[in-house]
Amino acid sequence: MKKLSAIIATAILIVSLASCASSQEGDLTSINDYVAPDYTVKAENGTFTFSEGLGDTAIITDYSGVYTEHEVVIPETIEFQGGVRTVVGIGDEAFYYCTSVTGVKIPDTVTSIGKNAFTGCNKLASINIPDAVTSIGNAAFQGCEKLQTVNFGSESKLTALGNYVFAGCTSLSNITLPSKLESIGDAGFWKCESLAKVEMPESVKTIGKMAYYFCTGLNTQDCIVLTANIEEIGEFAFSSTRKEYISAPEGSYAKEYVDAMIDKEEQTTEEETAEITE
Repeated sequence: MKKLSAIIATAILIVSLASCASSQEGDLTSINDYVAPDYTVKAENGTFTFSEGLGDTAIITDYSGVYTEHEVVIPETIEFQGGVRTVVGIGDEAFYYCTSVTGVKIPDTVTSIGKNAFTGCNKLASINIPDAVTSIGNAAFQGCEKLQTVNFGSESKLTALGNYVFAGCTSLSNITLPSKLESIGDAGFWKCESLAKVEMPESVKTIGKMAYYFCTGLNTQDCIVLTANIEEIGEFAFSSTRKEYISAPEGSYAKEYVDAMIDKEEQTTEEETAEITE
């Protein structure tokens, strides 16, 4: 009986060791190597939530601030488990509908801004996008109704603006697009009613459908300046602007697109007719 018990105990020990071995097939070699997927850091007016990135980096996944209006300073680095992590990203919906935030200082270490990152921050008045940022997700600043100024650095690495990225930013009046920008997503500046001038960088090749739809402030001569390098423009990209107000080089794709546009009055009539028909 004792021999049988010893055999059973040995078998259980072997199974247990095998189980532990299989659970350590990843990079973890001890409990001290485990890093919590989310952790918080207190700031002056709120609390940041971070998740770990690659190597010694971190990404903001959430911010919870006080109810009174305030500015937010995102730290370049954070201390965690005795080490230092560099903040490289603002995650999806990180500041989603933070309606008391009036300004955000983004450190130069940040390289990406996620989708809906600042959606609904309706008191945000201006934003400086660091040169290191290479991607801005869909609807990142959608509905920031008081956003007036967006600054990109002269060495900005940004090549693409996502869909709806500044849609509904009705106060946006001051923005110079980055010199390396290649594409503007669908409805990227939809209903930016305060925009009075748009000059496309030579780098831009693609402009999405409805990109500047309902931008009613674009209503003067040469208010939109297109280049010969543009290869594709989506439907209704400039539908709230009369085509004679749009400048494009002769013989270019952009010029052909503009010449084929339906005048604002004709388009409005067609839209009203379609609504009645529906």
